[in-house]
Amino acid sequence: MTSVVHVIENAEQHAKALRRLEALIIADREEDTALMDALALLIEDYEEKAFPIPEASPVEAIIFRMEQRELRRIDLARRTGIGRGRITEFLQGRRPLTLSAMRAFHTELQIPFEVLFGTRTQDDERQAQG
Repeated sequence: MTSVVHVIENAEQHAKALRRLEALIIADREEDTALMDALALLIEDYEEKAFPIPEASPVEAIIFRMEQRELRRIDLARRTGIGRGRITEFLQGRRPLTLSAMRAFHTELQIPFEVLFGTRTQDDERQAQG
């Protein structure tokens, strides 16, 4: 196999690069390590552009973490000291998150502040979309 790699620009090239990487992994030769690293980076770059993962909203992140930890609203209320009604208002979008609520969710659910603050701007969104 040749050691030349190219930027991946379409689905066909992506599939070919995946097959090539798989073959190199199966061959498991020390001399192919740098080539495998390069292919993996090119594949990752293409996948990030072709299949972007949208940023979660603060509420989506809270709900996701609650589901991961099998927490009900009452459980979250007990752990954060935020009333169950207030949590419901936050999660239904009827009330914006307060700074104290963000701190509590950050501490209890380990959600990064950047996610809770929703610090991505429209320019960030445009850049992420390519």
